[in-house]
Amino acid sequence: MSLYNMIMGSNPIFKYLLAGIGVFAENHQQFGRLRDGWVTDDGAKVFILHRNYGEAGADALKAFSELPGFVSNTPCDDHTYAICEFDITDEDAKSAFKSAADKLGAEVTENRMQRYVDMIQDLQAGDRTSPEAKQALAVGADIVDAVKTSIDDGKPHTVDDGQSAVDIIPL
Repeated sequence: MSLYNMIMGSNPIFKYLLAGIGVFAENHQQFGRLRDGWVTDDGAKVFILHRNYGEAGADALKAFSELPGFVSNTPCDDHTYAICEFDITDEDAKSAFKSAADKLGAEVTENRMQRYVDMIQDLQAGDRTSPEAKQALAVGADIVDAVKTSIDDGKPHTVDDGQSAVDIIPL
């Protein structure tokens, strides 16, 4: 996972959303840097947030576009991230996603990327009050502490929240 995930978390059914569009452990590498996903309330559409660019990004987009149900790839405003949209045509998958949406609500249907963008704008404006801003500052403090320790002892250190990790390697 990534720094994005250390700050924002990820959808608890993300791996199932990926499986629903045809991304599995055996083939996930060809899709690049997958960050998060969400599903519509009716289970009919899945959105996958990814961070792919350059030549590797072109290869990942080609792989996405060959999956059944691929609709589009839309770059986010900063062009660092993009969102792939998929129609879910398998009725069992659609039913399972709708059930998850009914039971878990915003936890599986929310586009967390918008909260991420809002958090960055809030921090730029000096507002540190949102839960996401507080989490970003806490993660940042952990990373800074690990960098200081790495400088002091000359050893690599890892900041790990159980889902994502950042490796600090002394030069």
